[in-house]
Amino acid sequence: MEVLESKQLKNYTSMHIGGPAAYVVAVHSEQDILEAAAFARSKDMPITTLGDGTNVVFSDAGFKGVIVLNKLVGFTISDDGLAQIAAGENWDAVVEKSVTQGFYGIEALSLIPGTAGATPVNNVGAYGQEISDTLVSVRVFDTKSGDFIDIPASDCGLAYRTSRFKNEDHGRFIITQITLQLKPIDASYVAPSYPSLASELAKCNTDQPTPSQVRTAVIAVRSLKL
Repeated sequence: MEVLESKQLKNYTSMHIGGPAAYVVAVHSEQDILEAAAFARSKDMPITTLGDGTNVVFSDAGFKGVIVLNKLVGFTISDDGLAQIAAGENWDAVVEKSVTQGFYGIEALSLIPGTAGATPVNNVGAYGQEISDTLVSVRVFDTKSGDFIDIPASDCGLAYRTSRFKNEDHGRFIITQITLQLKPIDASYVAPSYPSLASELAKCNTDQPTPSQVRTAVIAVRSLKL
């Protein structure tokens, strides 16, 4: 575990705003997280987590604590669509992998910036889909108890663009993995019905767009907006 001192937070956020952090630690495993938490306790400092730093703003005063950069990677999916995704995985890459490997359920969430671990925090959603539609559980490190626990989706307080991770338990948990239940692509697949996608999907010249075609259409629409 490498500990860096007085690093400018503007270098770790998409908006490139923020002063120095007392310490920055990149974690690549659950053991690294244990060590980072112990380090923060030894310094009697608060600890907070960053993925890609999207939608995060720090003040010019910085953060007098330990910033944990979540770099955990890993993606597995079973034949029945149970996907286990490390929190540091790039979210759009996860969507691409799921569609490419023959599963649907998150294709409309294409091109959303950030990491997989951030998706349950805001209960990300787009074009008729939300992460709550497929979320099974969230694995976290509880900074209060010092334990790793698995929180079922029903206990995550998921609502429109919010969750317990964003509200009452903000800053308490370090998310290490999410588990999703996706569905194998078959003839019963129905594309999300969303007005802003309609014209783009019409270019497919089919009454039954595939998840791959939905992903392509979402990327096209979002790219225009961005």
